[in-house]
Amino acid sequence: MECKNCNEDLVGQEKFCSGCGQKNIDKLNLKYLYGEILDNVLNLDSKLFNTVKGLIMKPGFLSKEFVEGRRKRYVMPVRFYIIISIIFFFMVSIIGTIPDSNPNLEADVAPHTFTINGKDITVLSEKYNELTQTNTLDSYIADSIGMPAGFPHFFVKQSIKAQNTKGGFGGILLNQLSIFLLLFIPFIGLVYQWSFKNNGYSYVEHVVFNVHFNSFVIVLLMLNELFKLFSDEYWVYRILIIFVGSLVYLFASIKKFYERKWWVVLYKLFFLFSGYLSLAFGFGIALVLVSVIML
Repeated sequence: MECKNCNEDLVGQEKFCSGCGQKNIDKLNLKYLYGEILDNVLNLDSKLFNTVKGLIMKPGFLSKEFVEGRRKRYVMPVRFYIIISIIFFFMVSIIGTIPDSNPNLEADVAPHTFTINGKDITVLSEKYNELTQTNTLDSYIADSIGMPAGFPHFFVKQSIKAQNTKGGFGGILLNQLSIFLLLFIPFIGLVYQWSFKNNGYSYVEHVVFNVHFNSFVIVLLMLNELFKLFSDEYWVYRILIIFVGSLVYLFASIKKFYERKWWVVLYKLFFLFSGYLSLAFGFGIALVLVSVIML
């Protein structure tokens, strides 16, 4: 008897093929179909719970487990990052649809004003809706605001869109952030490879460490979104908490994963922070440009 998937010879009554691992069944049935679905869901739930627990409770632990070959109990790093990014995007979109709880905020007033050539420009929501419905926003900017063409015209148009977008331009930036963090990882991995070249880790293993660290950053951003349900004030303090929380977590993760003394970790953090700032500057500009274009 042969495996129907890879033609490997099956010995006796083997339930699984030794070549490809496929389950050996004579004919498809509902028990097999729904059993496979249930097994996959329960397996993912178990792995996801172990991964989240390890990520939050034990900084650097997941990366250590992965590079030392103990991977069966956890979701693969990039897959886990994609899962929580999807959840994060979903949270941002859902929370963005919840009406503002401030009764003093008039519905027909745009939240921001920007200045061009010394002239304050504010397009109320009612006017903006009229311009977009009649497809006359470009002509309005050219005739009424005096920006006929070129980049100034594009800038004014995108700014007006940001005025009338839930969460404003900051919300647009937030929507793109997790994608840019993922693209950021391969570059910062090079900085880690240079900073910890004596540890013997390969470039890919440094990347794994940064995937897990950035996953934790996404978790902090998710908590920030949840806090918005109760109050959208004190955003400066929330950003400060995210920054300090990320830094403390990074310190503990490096200490665990790279097995360095705390004073060595502090010393290394200086070089890592310099690398982060240099790369973040370039990626930040790209993030802003992409967010402006996607308005």
